[in-house]
Amino acid sequence: MTNDSFAPTAELRLLVENMAAVDTPLSEMVLIMPNTSGQPITEQILREHFQREIDTGKAKANFQVKQALLRKAIAGDVACLISWLETHSGADAVIEILN
Repeated sequence: MTNDSFAPTAELRLLVENMAAVDTPLSEMVLIMPNTSGQPITEQILREHFQREIDTGKAKANFQVKQALLRKAIAGDVACLISWLETHSGADAVIEILN
């Protein structure tokens, strides 16, 4: 199979990024990434065309989750506030606030 038999699209880039965000193995990603003849692409072709999405998918997802957690903490969600403080300020800060 040659690289000419595969054409990445914006939709496929988003799909790869989302799969990388949840730690989907490359061996599973290729099963749903068809080339122009409908056959799954190889892991090598996946990496050649989507390395950036593979590398950044998880980081972007973590950022979005942290943003959501922070927004909820700021809005007064006590569980989110405690979680945020435990992971970003240390357990001592949580104990001081609760006492």
